[in-house]
Amino acid sequence: MSFNAVSSSATNTGCNLDSSKKAKKSQTIVSQEGFELLEDDDDDGGGEGEEEKEAKQTVKLHLKHRSKDGKSGGQESFMESTNRDLARIQTLYTRIIEKKNQNDISRLKKDKEGSKKLIKTAVAPASPESYGTGLSGQLMATLESGVSLGSGEYFMDVFIGTPPKHYSLILDTGSDLNWIQCVPCHDCFEQKGPYYDPKESSSFRNIGCQDPRCHLVSSPDPPQPCKAENQTCPYFYWYGDSSNTTGDFALETFTVNLTSPTGKSEFKKVENVMFGCGHWNRGLFHGASGLLGLGRGPLSFASQLQSLYGHSFSYCLVDRNSDTNVSSKLIFGEDKDLLNHPELNFTTLVGGKENPADTFYYVQIKSIMVGGELLNIPEATWNLTSDGVGGTIVDSGTTLSYFAEPAYQIMKGCIC
Repeated sequence: MSFNAVSSSATNTGCNLDSSKKAKKSQTIVSQEGFELLEDDDDDGGGEGEEEKEAKQTVKLHLKHRSKDGKSGGQESFMESTNRDLARIQTLYTRIIEKKNQNDISRLKKDKEGSKKLIKTAVAPASPESYGTGLSGQLMATLESGVSLGSGEYFMDVFIGTPPKHYSLILDTGSDLNWIQCVPCHDCFEQKGPYYDPKESSSFRNIGCQDPRCHLVSSPDPPQPCKAENQTCPYFYWYGDSSNTTGDFALETFTVNLTSPTGKSEFKKVENVMFGCGHWNRGLFHGASGLLGLGRGPLSFASQLQSLYGHSFSYCLVDRNSDTNVSSKLIFGEDKDLLNHPELNFTTLVGGKENPADTFYYVQIKSIMVGGELLNIPEATWNLTSDGVGGTIVDSGTTLSYFAEPAYQIMKGCIC
């Protein structure tokens, strides 16, 4: 498969991944500007120069891919993964169509301009102490190797509330809302550890119905989302195959474990992070405490940290069949060593620039080769149209790769 790829060493214009090398990990870098792939040996690449350390704030977190049954060799069945993927893809498609319809309507309503300005400025600020010392260094989440959480997803450990308590959240580049299961939990799935209790956190604050930020979420009762002026803002967010979360929209402090270049560990806070306190949660999230959205929309964790890291992040997901003691990584902010890596190739993200509320990350596929043979797939098959239809989405929540019917049939005929 090829993209409009550019090599950092200016010697390669493809995205070449040598499968013969052992212990390789595929590095994905996502920002508002581009999507990058990197081969990474077991070596972490050594230290960085002083100028690079000071040039850009960088936050690194560790992710763990946890098998469904907790066994070192266990994995979900092919049909189970496929059925879940199909449900998710149907959800993504529905969201795209709904977004297209919303865009058509918004062109007829000039008062939408105020909402767009709100979306652009709805960013969680860092705490005063974070501003004073800066957030340069590496941010690492706590991991539990080999622990079964009943899911085949990728998890990230996050500390929420005051005092901070640990929760494992599913990482998702295909959605925006950050949410966790909350007390009282009227209809919740099983998770490891207790539910989040807002009464035990001194930094928890509800967002009211009259707060402009309430318009950033969908309501479980669109005709009349708020029954009283002082009511807490309700939210509803759905993913597909009956997976959804409903609860109260709120603000909370997220605490991160910062590792400085000298190796010193410090805790830093990011205050007023918008998140969902879910009281009714159903679907494909078993084992997790909730979900951490990394999409392009204003509610995602990445978007709310853009004042600190410029909405630039990268992740390296270890293969599900690899050693369970090997962790994946998530880095917020630019990594100069990574950008200058000789085996790094990158391609520009496409689409979504006209609408700041677009969620998905798109890449432009140019061609596909099977057995060294270039397949005769019309280029228009891969194009993202001006009204938001088509294109290829990068989604961490989908296990397999899926293609439009014309491309699929050609590939199927070539392989079978």
